[in-house]
Amino acid sequence: MLWMTSPLFYPAQVAPERVRVWFHVNPVGVELGALREVALGTGSLDWGLLGTALLTGIAACCAGGLVFARTRRGFMDLL
Repeated sequence: MLWMTSPLFYPAQVAPERVRVWFHVNPVGVELGALREVALGTGSLDWGLLGTALLTGIAACCAGGLVFARTRRGFMDLL
C-alpha cells in the first residue's frame, strides 16, 4: 500500500478523490511528492518539510533503538 500511494511519477491531484485519503496516511507521500517537484523543476525545495522529515526519521530510529535495547534478550540469535 505504501508503494502504490507514493506520488513518484504523478501528482496526488490526478488520483481519484476516494484514493487521495491514502496519500495523507502515507508517511513518505508528502516527501516523495516534494522530491518529484524538485526533480522535475516545477517547485523549489521546502526546507521546513525536509527538516520535519529528518527529525521524524531520527526520532523513529531512536525509538526503534530503545525498543530493541530493552527487548533484545527475547531475540533468538542473542540467547
